[in-house]
Order: sequence, then structure tokens, then C-alpha cells
Amino acid sequence: MLKLYTKADCSQCVQMKLTLELNNVKYETQDIFKDEEVLYFLRVNGHRNMPQAFIDGKHLGGVVEITKYLKTL
Repeated sequence: MLKLYTKADCSQCVQMKLTLELNNVKYETQDIFKDEEVLYFLRVNGHRNMPQAFIDGKHLGGVVEITKYLKTL
């Protein structure tokens, strides 16, 4: 399953959720500011822009990479 890390007031996050829903992709979201460990993990690994997606624990990427992934489905 795709896990989407997001933050409040993020227009790209809202757009990506809508895109995933329109493509019938099951996903779960987590607000990075509601979990300090997640925020730390993402920052330490250089992921400063949101949304960021992971599939089965493997980093997929941000908006560009998620969009490319959707085209392979």
C-alpha cells in the first residue's frame, strides 16, 4: 500500500490525494507534524517537500515521481 506523508495547508498534498483517489489507488496518509519521529526521519533523509510517498517502506518520491508511478498502473 502507498503511504503518503503530507502536511496541513499543502495544496500539492491535496491535489495528490485527489489524483490518487481518481486513479483508484489505495493509500494512507500521515501528517508529518503530528509525529515527531516521522518528521525527523523525513528531514534526516533529505525529504523536505511534501507530499512524499513510500510503497512497502521504499521511498517512491514526490509529486513528479508519484505521477510517473501512476502512469505505470
